Amino acid sequence: MDTSAQSVREHLLGALEGRKGPVDALELALFLRGLPQPEVAIAFLRERMDQGPDDPIAGLLLIQLLCWAGRSSEAEGILDELLAHAGDDVKERMMRGIIAAMGADQRHLGSRYIGSSGAGLQNLGFFEHRFAGPAGERVLITKMMLDEQSGNEVLYYTRIAPMFEADERFSPPFIAHVRCHRLPIVLLTMEKVRGEVPDIAGMDDRALDGLVARYAPVAFLPPGRIVPVMTPLPFAFGLSHGYLVQSFQWMHDGACAGRIHAATEEALSQRGYRPVIQEKALAAIDALRRAQIHRHVDPATHYAFLHGDLHRHNLLQQGTTHTALDWTRCALGPRGIDLAVLLRRFGHQRVWRLVERHGIIGAHDRIPRIMFNYALIVVSVMLDLPAIKEEDPDLLFAPASDAILRDLQAS
Repeated sequence: MDTSAQSVREHLLGALEGRKGPVDALELALFLRGLPQPEVAIAFLRERMDQGPDDPIAGLLLIQLLCWAGRSSEAEGILDELLAHAGDDVKERMMRGIIAAMGADQRHLGSRYIGSSGAGLQNLGFFEHRFAGPAGERVLITKMMLDEQSGNEVLYYTRIAPMFEADERFSPPFIAHVRCHRLPIVLLTMEKVRGEVPDIAGMDDRALDGLVARYAPVAFLPPGRIVPVMTPLPFAFGLSHGYLVQSFQWMHDGACAGRIHAATEEALSQRGYRPVIQEKALAAIDALRRAQIHRHVDPATHYAFLHGDLHRHNLLQQGTTHTALDWTRCALGPRGIDLAVLLRRFGHQRVWRLVERHGIIGAHDRIPRIMFNYALIVVSVMLDLPAIKEEDPDLLFAPASDAILRDLQAS
């Protein structure tokens, strides 16, 4: 990537003037994230914002850059400029909604803006709010996102999370949300969950049991309750675990299943996997294609609710309790495949022991078993790690492939 000052300015100018939708915005944010020295981009976006305040995208991208650079006060100043120009009282509406939701016995102690250097591409920083009440202090977090990149997160907190019993909810407690009237921004407020990112690799069987038990209500939520409120995310496949659910939620569609088969075959054949891994996995994919597996997948029977991006950095652990963050990619898809992302490092035998012990997939659930084993193979390829390409085939690739062939032959 050419990161000279002139190249950066030309790239930004062309992208801002030719931008047509969220894909372009995402590509532009990725470009900015990859700049070794962001000062040229910061200066250009500041100039662009001054020249054309009616186009807020330059300002929103500038906020992202400043957050990533740890310059929170400057980012908040740009946000206030944008809101003032747009005549939007969203910060006031946000606080009114939060105070109403908290109740009369909670006293607002103050709020502050936080820009996070580790925030995702859609994030424009956070507000932290402190309240005091009879039970002590409570801390809330407002996550500010670009609306077009917020995925299903608002839908999850407002429509789906209330479907769970309070003690089964795998997410932070929801407080309120509000949208800007004149800017493409949504603000989502939830209780701040204390804890640390868990060391999944270091967990023993007891700790893993607790984690899977905490996840299980997600898999057990009846899909018939989700279908009326959720629109599927568009199909996407890439070399990142975040694409597993976004591709597998379309496994019932022949064209999409074909794209998954072809992309996985190409990666296995061309990205340095051991010959025995290639042989085993390619045989399983060929069998899935010949069986036209998509014709046997019934979303009403075989799909369940999924977090959509369940990796360790989207979890917080406090004691033995785990909470999942970032529900942007939540979806309906093959039951339990979130766990293929989270647990594949432990190998086929150990993963299946956990899945069966908690009743997520039964011993005779043939199609869900096939889909889960296929997900273990595909997510391994999506991770695209040298250690996976050289691992012992008997850890995962061989038993997952053999299980797919057995279950197909049993039909």
